[in-house]
Amino acid sequence: MSDILDVRDLIGKPFRPLGRGPDGYDCWGLAMEVARRLGVKLPDFAYGDDLDVTCLNGLITGNKDRILELGRPEPYCLAGFSLIPGYETHVGTVLEDCRRFIHIRRRHNVIISRLSDLFWKPRVRGFYRWIR
Repeated sequence: MSDILDVRDLIGKPFRPLGRGPDGYDCWGLAMEVARRLGVKLPDFAYGDDLDVTCLNGLITGNKDRILELGRPEPYCLAGFSLIPGYETHVGTVLEDCRRFIHIRRRHNVIISRLSDLFWKPRVRGFYRWIR
């Protein structure tokens, strides 16, 4: 595996509910795509309108035997964020510099943001590595 994964082709892709690409993604679908490029298969899950509150939080907490919780960001680990207090409601993939992450949200296309951004920094809830 190369030290730097090229994700430039994903930038600007649109948000799609249940999006698993290539024409659109939701945050988990994008994480699945980046992991796939690294040779890791993340599990898929279905959700209803209540995606953010129940499913992502449940996926992380319900798979603790398959997820290694990290003390700090590592290249290409998952970053969990709380957009609703008490729940990990959003996920992104940390990039090789451990300062930025690639992600997508409703009403936004795929972008790269900084973990230190004033919006994201207080919302970080954990960093995770999926165990194959």
